[in-house]
Amino acid sequence: MPLFTINKSCANLLWTYQLFINGANILPSGITWNNVSKNLVITKSTPVGIYKVKVKGSINDGTFAETSEVTLDIGYPNTGPPTFDSSLPMVFVKISDELSFDLPTYTDPDLDSVTVNFDKKPTFATYSGGKMTFKPKKPDLAMYFITIILEDVNKRGSKSTTY
Repeated sequence: MPLFTINKSCANLLWTYQLFINGANILPSGITWNNVSKNLVITKSTPVGIYKVKVKGSINDGTFAETSEVTLDIGYPNTGPPTFDSSLPMVFVKISDELSFDLPTYTDPDLDSVTVNFDKKPTFATYSGGKMTFKPKKPDLAMYFITIILEDVNKRGSKSTTY
């Protein structure tokens, strides 16, 4: 929070402070104003959000006022990438057969939404709604290694795990 600059002529005067967050003089839970240090105190229980904070300092006789503004972006850091909850199976599919199975469930430590991406996924493989389906034809005969990437969606930086 920026501090006010007080010149010597104002140093011995009594100042009064008003705090406005998002235009209201009501503090959200988890945010308090410390009258002694003239600082905002933000605790872990503060709801995630963007807060426009305005502090107005006034000399008690009304002859001078100064306002300072700052935007607080309160959120949780990205503590880790998403991971599958169990191991991935090795899959063998016969030509002209169709094989479908559900990918293991995955968890993100911050409960972020997760995207599932693939690298080197063959054209005969599809993914939809958590289910992998393989339907190879004779020209597809080969061994394939498919990379699966789990990536979280977090505005403080995405993290990913590659399988």
